[in-house]
Amino acid sequence: MQEFKLQGSDPYQTNIRSCGIIVHIVKLSQYSFLLSNRRGYFLFSTLFFSIIEVDEHVYRMLSECKCGDKDVNGSSLGDELYTTLNNNGFLCESYEEEYLAFREGCINARTDDRDMHVTIVPTMNCCFSCPYCFEKHKKSGVISEGVIDSIIRYIGNTNPESLHITWFGGEPLFATRQIESFSKKLFKAYQGNYSSDIITTGFPVSGSVVDTLRTGHINDIQITIDGDKENHNKVKFTNQCNDTFSRIIDNIDYISSQIPSINCIIRVNVTKENINDIPFLHSKLSARFANRNIWLSPSLVMQNGCACSEQLFSSDEFRIITKEWWEKYKIPTKWIYGIDRTECAIRKPSSIVVLPDGSICRCWEVTCDQEYTIGKLLSDGSITLTEANHEFSKNLGSIDPFSIEKCKKCPYLPICYGGCPIKIIKCENNHGSHVPICTSYKGHLNDWLELYLDYNQR
Repeated sequence: MQEFKLQGSDPYQTNIRSCGIIVHIVKLSQYSFLLSNRRGYFLFSTLFFSIIEVDEHVYRMLSECKCGDKDVNGSSLGDELYTTLNNNGFLCESYEEEYLAFREGCINARTDDRDMHVTIVPTMNCCFSCPYCFEKHKKSGVISEGVIDSIIRYIGNTNPESLHITWFGGEPLFATRQIESFSKKLFKAYQGNYSSDIITTGFPVSGSVVDTLRTGHINDIQITIDGDKENHNKVKFTNQCNDTFSRIIDNIDYISSQIPSINCIIRVNVTKENINDIPFLHSKLSARFANRNIWLSPSLVMQNGCACSEQLFSSDEFRIITKEWWEKYKIPTKWIYGIDRTECAIRKPSSIVVLPDGSICRCWEVTCDQEYTIGKLLSDGSITLTEANHEFSKNLGSIDPFSIEKCKKCPYLPICYGGCPIKIIKCENNHGSHVPICTSYKGHLNDWLELYLDYNQR
């Protein structure tokens, strides 16, 4: 029997506290999956995010219990197997108690202000006009010192134990002075655990930008490209530069050489136009950036009703592509290594997106949509809410996975949470109804597990 420890810990874990005494009649957790592939027989828990390899006899015995909804005779498992299954979340005394404990943990996390995530959009201006971007209207201007001070006070009013700042845009590197001003003021006022990341085109990079990354204690940077040089330059270009690809790759090289500790994700927006670029691009950039904290991440582009929607893949199509890439070229994607086990921050009231004028929304996917602006940050750090907040909160509540029967009974709930709330709300607004968006792992965990184990044992 072999245990595979997956990264991360789950604040919602619950198991049988038997004080070393075997509970004779138990149930196989509703969040457990019995999986088999060419590597062997496995149990996977979506709740604990644990994997255990078992022999065929144990697999078939537990399969009979799972398929027939039968209780598990704990004494027949033996002490070692029972303890392993119990400690890794595969056993429970009651489905209802297990679900209620998970729900309670999630709801508590929503209101737990010890951890805070604030996304700051210092400018909506951008150097490019990508056709798939949800930000249709670029605006000049940057965040004011007054709004910066209000954000500092907003954070101070809660004084969280840990704080994460995401810099977003537009192109946040068009506002380096403002990023530095915020960072200097924050570090004088806040003494908790701090981390920060930035999402950027990677185009306007200079020595002063590197200084800003250092001053802002920015640990992670995500830079987006659109395939190899030819396809990328069709999407991202300026009047002064028709080869932005080469400049961006050189800028990544420069940032990494100046700040070796910074983690850089090169996100590749995968479309039907550039999909054939990915194997060569992965090979080329892996060789160029070998042994550095730089990773290529081919990624699905969300369909936001843009004019180029016919060039985008669905999540199911991208899952199939992911499998093929790994099997043929050993190209990893987030679908393999990045199952998201935390609920979207949109459900955590203290997690906000601050726009340059101090307006507040709850998701960066809607930064340009006035319909989703739910309030305004005041000078004392408080937020005055608008009528749109009432409507938004009502919509958000109506799609809470813990109030939808289909989700409440679903074994994928701890890795799905009913899907992207904004996508569901937008569908409801457009079509008058809403339905949960099931995870792309649903029905495909066997494929995922084989890829995941191969990825981690390479």
